[in-house]
Amino acid sequence: MKRPEKGLFVTTGIMTQLALQACEILNEENLKCGVLHMHTIKPLDHEALQLWLPQVQGVVSVEEHTRIGGLGSALLEFCSDEMPDQLIKIRRIGLPDRFADQYGSQNSLLNHWGINVENLAHTMRHVLKK
Repeated sequence: MKRPEKGLFVTTGIMTQLALQACEILNEENLKCGVLHMHTIKPLDHEALQLWLPQVQGVVSVEEHTRIGGLGSALLEFCSDEMPDQLIKIRRIGLPDRFADQYGSQNSLLNHWGINVENLAHTMRHVLKK
């Protein structure tokens, strides 16, 4: 991975592609961001997190899963136990913890829940402003 200077998206699955697209937008704005793809959530790649988290100002986890019990939760739990100083700069993008109230294609449902390139870029901008 090319060294991100400002922000890092931590992703899994198909969300990696969305994060790469968001990085293109942010990099054009001189907000140099990168993507750390986690091929598994359990076991979580602690070494990669220990290497990359301290190097950036903001972190956004992105998953096609509920925010509870998935990648974002694993990331927060890891930081709580191993790197508590990193917790403040993490935000999570994922599905809310409630029953589905919409039906449709994968893309339409992701857009319904705000899991799209525009929202990823917006969330990272917000994290970097703090």
